[in-house]
Amino acid sequence: MTLDIIKNYFLRAGASFRTSELWKKEFIDEAGKSTVARTGRFGVGALSAFLIGEQLKVYTRHYSDKSGFGFSFETKIDNEEIEVVTQRGPVGTSITVESDKDRINLIKEYIASKHESRSFYYILAKPSVTVNLIDQTKSTKLYSSKERKASSKWVDVPSVRYESVTWDRASYENTGYLYCNGLLIGDIAKPASNLIISGHDGGIFSLNAPTISLVDNNGLLPVDLARKGLSRAEKELSSSILRSIVEEFVAFLFQIEAESPSEIIELWNKRKHRFQSSYHQPFLFGSEGFCIMDKWLLHCINPSRLIVEVAGASIVETQQRHKVLDEKTLTVIRGYGHGAEGSRSATVDALRDIWGPWDVNSLFERRYMVLRKDTFEDVFKLKSLPNYFHNMRNAGRTVEIKGDKYVIVSRSSPLNASFVKEIGNLIMKTTVISDKSWRLRGDIRIFEGYHKTAFPSKTIFSEVWEESFSSVCLPYDAKQRAKLLRENAPLKAHL
Repeated sequence: MTLDIIKNYFLRAGASFRTSELWKKEFIDEAGKSTVARTGRFGVGALSAFLIGEQLKVYTRHYSDKSGFGFSFETKIDNEEIEVVTQRGPVGTSITVESDKDRINLIKEYIASKHESRSFYYILAKPSVTVNLIDQTKSTKLYSSKERKASSKWVDVPSVRYESVTWDRASYENTGYLYCNGLLIGDIAKPASNLIISGHDGGIFSLNAPTISLVDNNGLLPVDLARKGLSRAEKELSSSILRSIVEEFVAFLFQIEAESPSEIIELWNKRKHRFQSSYHQPFLFGSEGFCIMDKWLLHCINPSRLIVEVAGASIVETQQRHKVLDEKTLTVIRGYGHGAEGSRSATVDALRDIWGPWDVNSLFERRYMVLRKDTFEDVFKLKSLPNYFHNMRNAGRTVEIKGDKYVIVSRSSPLNASFVKEIGNLIMKTTVISDKSWRLRGDIRIFEGYHKTAFPSKTIFSEVWEESFSSVCLPYDAKQRAKLLRENAPLKAHL
């Protein structure tokens, strides 16, 4: 810094050097755009040093100086006058904040916790930040932004407004954070960030939010005064990042070598941390292929029946290999129980209101549930069954016990007799009932009579899916999917 910069900008609260003629001459191009990243916003950066300690020591020498001398000074926040003296030294700036032991210990704890959660205050490799703890006997490196950057796997997102937008694959399984010009802004999952990119868009499974880093030379990102979020929503930025993440997910489906529903689910369970934390499966399986759970894609298929299986993939396998069910039947693998009591509670909730993967009740005219009789009796215990039947009938539901094998709960007209027998035989073979097993008390929900008139809106998920290939359902054949991927330029970027 020069003496003028020290006096009129660095030591003056609310003053920004970026408004000076010297800055504009050196760093603004002919189009009026900044050629370097603009990090400072409010002119209070120097004051923040006093949050760490009571006294500030500064040495600085401007790069244009040829004398070999810079300037140095010391100050406290309540000093009315500051003496600036010349001092021989190198080009650059060093700032020392004198603090006490208690504050330093708090800073150490903060740095350690933020480093472990991948949310340190600075993230860029250039210029880099290294934090060293120096005591009387040794120096310990607590953090290196260069090493943090190297451990990440960044995906570029096209942007007209900002110089660079990237998101980090490596942080996908953790909470996502927003960085601007390398500095931490806040947690993306919090509404205050105004950058919500996860959620149930169109009924899709919930996506995890990755860490996002953008370069903003011209101060266009609406960072709030506390620098913990954005002052308004950035819908265009959110949409472009979400589209990139969905493309990554779709490219993943194109590349997996699994060729059957059970193999796809098994592989998904191993790798889903890259995309979501929910245990629900995001797929619709048909006899000829599969797609993601999206209301628009469901509308395009116009299914004759939707089956939600809460056990394993056996019905899907039977449907695919033996064509037991018609080609317009779709199957969803809902997920697995969380222990005996958790599974029992889930079954009770489902019987009260026959639910599907994402509020499909409103999309179909007829709803049913089929479950094993021993499961049904175990869940409600024999003494409470009469009262349960009474309550169900009062709620407009019917409960039918089919011999000693299975039970059907419905909210509409009875199921076709041959189909009931077919499903009943399948559930007797596929559902596992064991308090020692983590696959507990499975049941099957059936939805019929799709409301074609209920026209859903397209989502980013369905747009990317339809742009990726012409068919609604991806083929089970891995070679066919690999060929489709090679022909798709946007998805190839995610290989």
